[in-house]
This record gives sequence, structure tokens and C-alpha cells, in this order.
Amino acid sequence: MDSVFDALAHPTRRRILELLKGGAMTAGALADA
Repeated sequence: MDSVFDALAHPTRRRILELLKGGAMTAGALADA
């Protein structure tokens, strides 16, 4: 369980999750966002 919280603590990973809440995105679209 600690690894989940460690992953969610990283600001880049949180940003990716925020972007994906709006729907599926390609890796390129995530990189450009």
C-alpha cells in the first residue's frame, strides 16, 4: 500500500491522473499537455 501512496505523492503522476480523468489520451498527448 505504501507504494501506491508513494506513486500518488509524485506531482507528475498526479498531473497525469488529472489529465486522464477527462478521458483516454495517447502518450504523445500527455507529453504535450
